[in-house]
Amino acid sequence: MNKFTLKFDDKILEEQYQKVKLSKIRKPIYLGLLLLSFCMMSSNAILSLFTSQQQTVKAYINYSYLIFMVFQALIVYKRPYLIRYLLVISNIATGLLQFNFNESTPAQIYYDQSSSFTQLQAVAYFISDFKDGVIQVLALLVMRLIMTSMKIGNVDLQTILIGIASTSFILVTLYVNDQNSRKEFLGSIQEDLWDHSLAILIKKPHFRVQYNKEYMKIDLISSHQLCDFPGYDENICEGCNGRQILHLYQYNKVNLSDFILEQAQTIQNSIKVQYKHHSLQLRIVCVGIKNLNIVVIYEKARADVSEQIVPIKLKNLIFQYIQSQSQRTIYQRLFNQGLLSILLINKMKLKEVEITKMFKKLNKQFKYTMKPLKILPKHVNFKFYTYSSQLKIFLVQIFQIFDQISKKRVSILFQDLEDCNLMQIKFKQSQERNLNLLFLSFYSKNIFIQQIKPLLLFNELNLDLQIQFKKHIPYQLIY
Repeated sequence: MNKFTLKFDDKILEEQYQKVKLSKIRKPIYLGLLLLSFCMMSSNAILSLFTSQQQTVKAYINYSYLIFMVFQALIVYKRPYLIRYLLVISNIATGLLQFNFNESTPAQIYYDQSSSFTQLQAVAYFISDFKDGVIQVLALLVMRLIMTSMKIGNVDLQTILIGIASTSFILVTLYVNDQNSRKEFLGSIQEDLWDHSLAILIKKPHFRVQYNKEYMKIDLISSHQLCDFPGYDENICEGCNGRQILHLYQYNKVNLSDFILEQAQTIQNSIKVQYKHHSLQLRIVCVGIKNLNIVVIYEKARADVSEQIVPIKLKNLIFQYIQSQSQRTIYQRLFNQGLLSILLINKMKLKEVEITKMFKKLNKQFKYTMKPLKILPKHVNFKFYTYSSQLKIFLVQIFQIFDQISKKRVSILFQDLEDCNLMQIKFKQSQERNLNLLFLSFYSKNIFIQQIKPLLLFNELNLDLQIQFKKHIPYQLIY
């Protein structure tokens, strides 16, 4: 990302960002502003036809602006991607409306109208890119100062200083706003790419390297069963093996490394590569913007049923990633919880857990998106032996369901029975039946819950929302 214009270096990424911003906010707001302006100007023009109070210059401004708005509507209908440029032109053109001031308008009414109009101009700044916003802000500042000086026949120093100061604050705000918007977009792209990559890496030999564009070097990040790749040399290090494989493997008589770096954004399917007398089926996954992460998966490999879903090295890498990104935004936290669920779901370890303490921790994690759960009875701890990792995943999924279906406070009532710990979910009485049904629907569709519940629970959940946790698990599953 360019630190001055905030434009993405990658052209495809920039195009994707513009499409998302156009559909999400730019087009709806622009059409709303266009409709509002058309109604205001057309009513003003109609009134001027029946009165002789309006000056000829003002009438021309009104009619010209009406024609321009009709012209904009036609362009937007045919080519909506031009909204970005039309927004800049039309917002700057609004500066000419200062000539449209009616001298007979009371000062307070004029002040109120001009404040509202300035707010509409600010809306146009914020739905534009930073570079376009700078053009609009500076152009309108210069136009206002020139027209004011022409009107009063003098240059007011205080007006100039206030205009420059306010413009500076607006530019700083626009920069931070556009920067955050682009970072959020990158986060959503990164989330999709990680989900896609993890689904592919299950039980297959692979290695992951990172290409640093600035230093033009390739570093091995992690590997799994790298020795299964033809051409592996036991006499050199893992990193050297990874680079050697990329250099020696051929795709259409081109080195695999050269092909990947040239076609990183377009590689989608498996490719067949050659190495000496071997013909191999590989899948290439490219992740990352500044530093390109390349994952090479050997498709034709034996499957080992005892192997973990996610390799240990990749698991450690993901844990490090989560720690470095944790809790920055609500969306980042939800993404991290999804990754943790994938990592922990096959970690079968019996451990004594304190479930009320786990609820309190999750209350803190979800405090920005939902009201804390009310845990009853208070100051009572419920401990039992169970699969701790699976219980963590189960409770996170339960909290996410609460977050989606209820804005009111939810009560959790615990009861220690002979064979189980009973957890009763209580919604607000007036909405209880509807929310119970909604909770059951989300619960039954949750993949993690459906896989975990046989390990943790005695019962199938029904409309009374009583969850029975097993208290005594006499053995540990072995895979």
